[in-house]
Amino acid sequence: MAKEKISFEEFFKGRDITNLTKEIKLKTIPTPIIIRAVTKEEFAEYSKISKGDPQKLMELMVINNTVEPNFKSATLLEAFKVTNPKDLINKVLISGEFFAIAEEIGKLSEFDLDINAKVEQAKN
Repeated sequence: MAKEKISFEEFFKGRDITNLTKEIKLKTIPTPIIIRAVTKEEFAEYSKISKGDPQKLMELMVINNTVEPNFKSATLLEAFKVTNPKDLINKVLISGEFFAIAEEIGKLSEFDLDINAKVEQAKN
C-alpha cells in the first residue's frame, strides 16, 4: 500500500520544532539520555559565541540541548562540586560520550556534524 501524500500545510500544522526531542542510549551510560534539536536561532547564537571553534560549538549544543540529564541543573552542579556546565560535562562524560551526544543532537537537528572532521580541526 502506497503512503498517502500530505500537503505542506498539513505537515507543518501544529509542528513544534522547539520541543523536538529524542531518547538516545550510549553503551557506556546505563540510563537513556534525552536530547533536543537545535533551532535556527540557537544555532546562530552558538555559532556567534563559538566564533568558528567546533569544540565550543559542540559544548554549547551538549550543554543546552541535552534535556536529561540537565547539565545546567544547580542540583547536579552542586552534587559534582563544579560551578558551571562545561566543568560538569568535562567531569562526567568521557570524550566518546561527549562526541556521541553532540553527533546525535546534530542528526536530530538535520545537519551534518562530522565529528571526526571537527576533532581533527580542533586539534590543529
